[in-house]
Amino acid sequence: MKSSLFATLKNVNYLPNVLSKMEAEDKGAFASIWGDEEGYIAEGPNVNVAFITSDKELILPSFDKILSGCTAMRLLKLAPKLVEQGRLESVKTTDITV
Repeated sequence: MKSSLFATLKNVNYLPNVLSKMEAEDKGAFASIWGDEEGYIAEGPNVNVAFITSDKELILPSFDKILSGCTAMRLLKLAPKLVEQGRLESVKTTDITV
């Protein structure tokens, strides 16, 4: 994973992103998901990640060490409507372990 400075700051250093995507594809995957030094899920090389738990909770990794992408921010804005409809129980950002 990139250092938090480069992960939270928009820049043009995409080499770590490209290398991790290439490694994932070499192993038969579409892309990788990075973890931080504490063992928490961070993001993919060119995407944010989100999960829906078995308890119908939408969770996204905290944005303190990763870039808060436009799609993730839009998801956090729209998802509460799914809570109102009863499709989700809650929506939050938090530290997520594998």
